[in-house]
Amino acid sequence: MSEDDVDYYGTFESAEIENVKVLHEKFSKELEMFKRSFSVMTEAVLDVHNKLVLSQAPTPVKDFAITLVSAKFIRSSKAALNLLLDGYLYEANILWRAMLEDILLLNCFLKDEKSASDWLIGKLKVRKARRLIPELSSDENFKRTYSWLSDYVHTNPHSFGLITEFGDKEATLKISPTLTQWIGDLIIFPMAFNFIFLIFIKHTYGEKIENNIRDKMEQLIVEISSLFKKFENHRLASAFPSDHKN
Repeated sequence: MSEDDVDYYGTFESAEIENVKVLHEKFSKELEMFKRSFSVMTEAVLDVHNKLVLSQAPTPVKDFAITLVSAKFIRSSKAALNLLLDGYLYEANILWRAMLEDILLLNCFLKDEKSASDWLIGKLKVRKARRLIPELSSDENFKRTYSWLSDYVHTNPHSFGLITEFGDKEATLKISPTLTQWIGDLIIFPMAFNFIFLIFIKHTYGEKIENNIRDKMEQLIVEISSLFKKFENHRLASAFPSDHKN
């Protein structure tokens, strides 16, 4: 790089570091809760997986598919949080849309074991999975959230408010990672997804999970529910039917 070149890479890195610092200062409680829920999700899934592997009985296809998607969901959860902290909300939204599809798949496998077999051989499309779980995919709040996040996946014009700023005469590109004015509301996203996943795993494998892990899951579910009261009108907090939140 010559002396006349602008170091945009370095500028981005500096912005990322500052964004992480600001969010840790403003939302330390929420981020600490995320860390705890992330660890418990991982503990629970590994506990289920290890029990299935050590069992003398063949692993049911449904359980194998659920543990695979769960592992992917957990990785995505941390990756999306990293993007949010760094100031890449646009990219985090893309991951969250994929995680909504993971939630659909998990519920689909639980309801219909054949769907798990079809998925493992590449014959289950998201459209079919949505038809198999109408109580979730047809819910109006869920559909709105899915559609809204899809704008980021498909690079639709509705999504570009995060990377542009319109003045009276011109539009300015905001390429550098930035924190939006709505960041206080958006911090609920990582916790909402972890909450939904904890509910699913507890409902599906509660009796098979070690007592100490299950106790931590139940405690976190209560604590995160209390956190939601601060964001009760947030679109994601209300995106799922009541039977998926209790």
